[in-house]
Amino acid sequence: MIYKSISGFTLTEVIISLFLFSIFSLTINSVQALAVKNTLENFYDQLAIQQVKNMVERVQVANNFNGLDSQIRVWNKENSILFSNSKGEVQRNHQSYIITLTYMNQKQIKAIVSI
Repeated sequence: MIYKSISGFTLTEVIISLFLFSIFSLTINSVQALAVKNTLENFYDQLAIQQVKNMVERVQVANNFNGLDSQIRVWNKENSILFSNSKGEVQRNHQSYIITLTYMNQKQIKAIVSI
């Protein structure tokens, strides 16, 4: 009787291959999740910068502080829609305004506008 040699993968090889593949897949998934998190944070940072720029333009257009109060309320309403736990402040110093936007986990962006 002639036996043919049967070639193929053993169960141990298959299990090791699946284990290595699962480790590789988990690594790829964690890198992707980190990339998505960083992208989202950068998006909100850029959005916050744009909101501060919007308020800088509003301050430059409004010549008196009384007309600026309504603009600050509108700006804060926009900020509350765009960010969670946000707070915008406009403080007047002698010849300038200091615009501060605090958003997401207490990040802050400040701008100084000279008038």
